[in-house]
Amino acid sequence: MVRITPMFQQYLSIKQEVPDAILFFRMGDFYEMFFEDAEVAAPILQIALTSRNKDEENAVPMCGVPHHSASVYITKLIEQGYKVAVCDQVEDPRDAKGVVKREITRVITPGVRVDTDALEETVSNYVAAVTCIRDAYGLAYMDVSTGDFRVTGMDTVQKLLDELGRISAAELLVPEDIDFGPGRERFDMETAEMVRNVRPPGEPDLQEAESLLKKQFGVETLDGFGLEDLPEQVLAAAAVLHYVLETQRRDLSHVTDILAYRISDTMVLDESAKRNLEILESLQRKGRKGSLLEVLDQTRTAMGARRLREWVCYPLIKKRAISLRLDAVEELRDRLSERERLREQLKRVHDIERLNSKAAMGRANPRDLIALRESLELVPGFRDVLSGFGSLQLKRLRESLDPLDDVIEVVRNAISDDAPANVGQGGVIREGVHPELDRYIAVSRDSREWIVALESQERRSTGISSLKVGYNKVFGYYIEVTNTHMDKVPETYIRKQTLVNAERFVTPELKDREALILEAQEKRTQLEYDLFVSVRDQVAAEARRIRSVARALADVDVVCSFPTTCPWIWTRSRY
Repeated sequence: MVRITPMFQQYLSIKQEVPDAILFFRMGDFYEMFFEDAEVAAPILQIALTSRNKDEENAVPMCGVPHHSASVYITKLIEQGYKVAVCDQVEDPRDAKGVVKREITRVITPGVRVDTDALEETVSNYVAAVTCIRDAYGLAYMDVSTGDFRVTGMDTVQKLLDELGRISAAELLVPEDIDFGPGRERFDMETAEMVRNVRPPGEPDLQEAESLLKKQFGVETLDGFGLEDLPEQVLAAAAVLHYVLETQRRDLSHVTDILAYRISDTMVLDESAKRNLEILESLQRKGRKGSLLEVLDQTRTAMGARRLREWVCYPLIKKRAISLRLDAVEELRDRLSERERLREQLKRVHDIERLNSKAAMGRANPRDLIALRESLELVPGFRDVLSGFGSLQLKRLRESLDPLDDVIEVVRNAISDDAPANVGQGGVIREGVHPELDRYIAVSRDSREWIVALESQERRSTGISSLKVGYNKVFGYYIEVTNTHMDKVPETYIRKQTLVNAERFVTPELKDREALILEAQEKRTQLEYDLFVSVRDQVAAEARRIRSVARALADVDVVCSFPTTCPWIWTRSRY
């Protein structure tokens, strides 16, 4: 019988919230897994399976991974089809009375990943939901990593399956009580390879669904999105949004709107056509190489590559839309110098869509904000080049390129150019931003100089040329003297640690300085974190504007790439 300690009581209580997920339970610098979770995860992650208690009767299987590299291990589990719940410490251990307070901060499934290292750059990562009301099917899908949110409807199971094939959803939410009628067997067969998440009855009803969407978009009515009198689409959209909010457990400020479209607005490419025409992958190689997409893709950004894939899967059929696009491509074809200037600038643009999402969801690190700032600083250059073009689409794209000077200034004025990825490493916030932080930085800088001076002084006063002043996390600051010079150690030195070939000592003066240094470091770390979060929140508040710029740059990238692919195609006389 396992002895239930307060910590295990907390663990078991939290585990009950996510019985179908592997729970990453934060303990200090590690995420630990226990019981069956540990037994399942250890061989997949190729880490040692140990036990919490050593005696056989109370042994609890456990394994753990460092918190700073958890995303790598989480990705491995997700790719093996497992769901992962991340439980973090939401209280400073020093302030805790008893067990540190912990909560699940996010649940990770294939369709809701936002870690850019775990996602394919050129492919959207959608979580989709299906609903059905009186033979009318609703399909909604969202890429949480970019904020792209769409919904459509159809009247047959086959059309639904064709659309699911076009979007290649990573995860599909299917209500437990959905009625596909005679198409059920076909639906089950053709979606067998998808990660399907069967949702129990009790999803939001129509009124709740509408309220959820209105709250997300900050509107009084959904009519502006084209969702009036389309209950199956409203329910599908709410199911996706509800699921993402439920798993991410935070606001989704980067999900600013939803695109309701009709399948008939673009050319319908069923699975058979897409496969036989080798649009996305070649039949022979079973991959992107050799496909139409691979031939066409001369984009310079991840955003542009994803947009090109979308355009290829949804070919235009309306003459005006086609003409507007061709006018832009033709003008770019004929103006090689300007086109190449745009493409050179695009090479320096990071994935603004996904960086924006990370900031909005509170997961961007300092280097993410630097990458976002560097990308936005290029916008005036794009506006300058595009100002000389006359096609309507390029003019519209230029107008969509908000310079975002306020966002750039917030990041530039606060975040150091050489900031580390980890906020806790220090050096994130520039000097001059906050007087109190400047004082802590000065203490650290002066203390380094003081330590060097102390070492030099002690060598002179003791005559021990090999004497060292050092530091480690366990024992703090110390004066180290090798055994050969022990007869020269002053009586004022206080023994602290014995090594094989040396002894370590402290002095009252060194202990006082250590207390000052550690207090300054601790306060600096916390203040830097608070200031960084404030900057990140200010960036997140402009998620809608940033996303608009990202969309425009993705379109610029694609239209610039077309004349580069095969210039002779883009001749107006051929159409």
